[in-house]
Amino acid sequence: MKSISFFLLIFLSLCISCVNKDKHQILVTPQIEYDVLINNPDKVMNWWIQNIEGPKREMLVDAICKTALSGQNKISGFVFDTISKKFRHYFPLTSEQLKTLLTQDFIQNINKIRFKEEWRINEKTLQIEKKVNGIAPVIAMYNDSGAFIGNKVLFWIDLDTNKNNKDSEKTLITKRIQYDVFIKGPDSLKDWWVDNIEKTDREKLAEIIIKNVSSGKKKIYDFPFNTLLKDNEIQAILHPVKKVILKRNKAPFDNYDTTIVQSFTSDKIVKLRFLEEWSFNPATLAFEKKVLGIAPIIENYSIEGIFRGFTPLFWIYFDEKYPANDMKM
Repeated sequence: MKSISFFLLIFLSLCISCVNKDKHQILVTPQIEYDVLINNPDKVMNWWIQNIEGPKREMLVDAICKTALSGQNKISGFVFDTISKKFRHYFPLTSEQLKTLLTQDFIQNINKIRFKEEWRINEKTLQIEKKVNGIAPVIAMYNDSGAFIGNKVLFWIDLDTNKNNKDSEKTLITKRIQYDVFIKGPDSLKDWWVDNIEKTDREKLAEIIIKNVSSGKKKIYDFPFNTLLKDNEIQAILHPVKKVILKRNKAPFDNYDTTIVQSFTSDKIVKLRFLEEWSFNPATLAFEKKVLGIAPIIENYSIEGIFRGFTPLFWIYFDEKYPANDMKM
């Protein structure tokens, strides 16, 4: 009887532990769609930035093509509505249509993967979990002169996530890949979930990140050198102070120095930079993304309001191996 009570106590403790863990897990977005470059032609960049090393990349592309032709997953093509140029109409692809698409010329030009995912975040740890619901190979298109003219999605593969959860045969694709994802989409003509999270959810995500960073309880690392930041350095990032020279509007109209304290609001975060480890099951394409770190990114403007590009604020890591020594840029 004592033995039964002991095991019952352990079981209840585990249940309580699971509940406590889940209560901090919240849905970020039910759907987001974005492209990841897996064959980066820029040899100056570090090997893990928007790139998968050759043999592993070829293995992934080969598995995608074989799965498409196997008929075990739902494969769809799509066309845009001719009037709105926005909404997509999906249609099933036949094996003959797939064979036409998967010519050697097309396969060797697959340079991106488009993902369709569900995101969740742990409010306490900031750990983001991604559930991959669909993938699409994307090819680079060139004209007769060899000039790049754009990208083309070949087809969508819907993944059976219920089946994927039971898969244990996982193969490492890459121990490290870094890429950016828009969470505040710049193109209003796209479907709302393409490179975008809805405004309310996006701002809640940004507020969760800012709140945790401001608390001083997390280790925050500088960009781009990956040095550990002190609390005052973090506050300087979140509340930057700029010294500017202004001209008085009264005679003698001389110049004077002043400081501007910029208030940081959640809508300023327009992208997230991810550092991830990728694994998959070659037989089913069950995809697993382990998020190793995130960096919120804002738009950078001059005092005159001229757009100068995007600026990562800092790194937050979730794996004790990071930041690695070879990541200092």
